Amino acid sequence: MFWAGSLKQGTTLDLSKQNSKGELLHLSHVTLYANSPEGTHTVLVNYENKKYPLAHLDKKSQNMVSLDLYFNTSSKVVFSVQGPGEVALLGYFEPSEGGVPMEEESNEEGSKEQSEESEESEESEEESEESSGEEPAPAKKPPQKSQTPPKKQGKKKSK
Repeated sequence: MFWAGSLKQGTTLDLSKQNSKGELLHLSHVTLYANSPEGTHTVLVNYENKKYPLAHLDKKSQNMVSLDLYFNTSSKVVFSVQGPGEVALLGYFEPSEGGVPMEEESNEEGSKEQSEESEESEESEEESEESSGEEPAPAKKPPQKSQTPPKKQGKKKSK
């Protein structure tokens, strides 16, 4: 589910208050609003009572930063900004079903299906070889390059 938050200097965004939207927030972008004044804007995350800079934004040189960070809403995470402008935090909450993200769940199911299909394919190949009474053909090896160095050609002497 898409998520967005907005920060101005002097305000904070407490992630634990967003827990009704999901358990795991994927923060993907931090963007400086177009009407923000010039100057450096630092987006901070307060985690376990320590502040860490996430991004330094500037209207002239870098007004957006792409991130790939995950935050659990049960953690004590609070976002803030230092600087005169307004900043948008953009991301999404990971969908979950019974505490397991659906993406992981579907990948696990896909892996099971692929391995079952592979086993069935191998079994049918063995059965067809047995029924034909023929021995399977040996696997072909790729041609190998010669390990001997090329012969050196001597220089002709001119008279």
